[in-house]
Amino acid sequence: MVACPTCGRNFNEQAYSKHAKICEKVFATKRKPVNMAAKRLEGTEAQKYFDVKKGVPKSEVKAAGPGPGTVAGGRGPGRAGGAAAGGRLDDRPLPGSKVPKWKAQSEQLRAAMAANRQIVDAKAKGIDIKDVKFSAAPAAPDDR
Repeated sequence: MVACPTCGRNFNEQAYSKHAKICEKVFATKRKPVNMAAKRLEGTEAQKYFDVKKGVPKSEVKAAGPGPGTVAGGRGPGRAGGAAAGGRLDDRPLPGSKVPKWKAQSEQLRAAMAANRQIVDAKAKGIDIKDVKFSAAPAAPDDR
């Protein structure tokens, strides 16, 4: 048995002579990563509105422009953080609270949806919406 130095697999001598040529060719080159966003948008109308390289809509790319500390192509030190660069949610807590911003916004949305459901139910029952009692106001006001 002969161990292949490239992949570490064991072969008998006859099979190894055939395998060695193929194995070197396969492991010599790195495969290019597949951009699934580009593949998904390929051939659709959405392709003209989306910047595949940066992963954001083209309107956001034009509005943001190159920031301080970035190179002309949009690549540089300024690209390391932010939602557009990594697609991460903002986990920083809102000022004066320990709840992350995304969670506060989620709670506000859920409260608004619950209030809307109460209004729809009241209308279905024929109750005047002025008489509908809502739960307490959200803890953090909407700061948009």
